[in-house]
Amino acid sequence: MNQQQLFQHLDNVFTLYIKKRDKYACVISGEKRRVGVFRLVKSNNFAIKYDTGNAFMLADRFSSGFENNPVIVMSYIEKTRGLPYFVKLCKISNKQPTEEQIINKINEIVRLTDPIRDRRRWDD
Repeated sequence: MNQQQLFQHLDNVFTLYIKKRDKYACVISGEKRRVGVFRLVKSNNFAIKYDTGNAFMLADRFSSGFENNPVIVMSYIEKTRGLPYFVKLCKISNKQPTEEQIINKINEIVRLTDPIRDRRRWDD
C-alpha cells in the first residue's frame, strides 16, 4: 500500500471506530438520523485528526452551526473531556507522520473497534 492508500484505510477504520463507540448516535441528543463523525479541532495534523477524543458522532443540526454557535458542543467537551484537553489539541504542532506511525494507528484503532478481530497487520 502506498501512503495515500494507508491514509484512506485509516480514515475508514477511524470513522468506523467512532461510529461504533458512539453507537451510531449523536452524543448530545441521541439522534440516529442525520448524524456524522465530527472533529472538534479541524486539522491535517496526524496526532489531532486521529485522536479519538477529538472525534464524536454529532447530529447535523449541531455540527452545521458549530462555527456560529459552539456553546452546546463546547459544553459537551467541557463535561466529558475538559477544556484543557481542547487547549492541548490546539497547541500540537503540525508534523507529518511516518508510514510506520500510520500503520500503528490503523492497528490501534482496529483493536479498539473489534478486540476479537484477526490481528493482521495492514502493511502487507
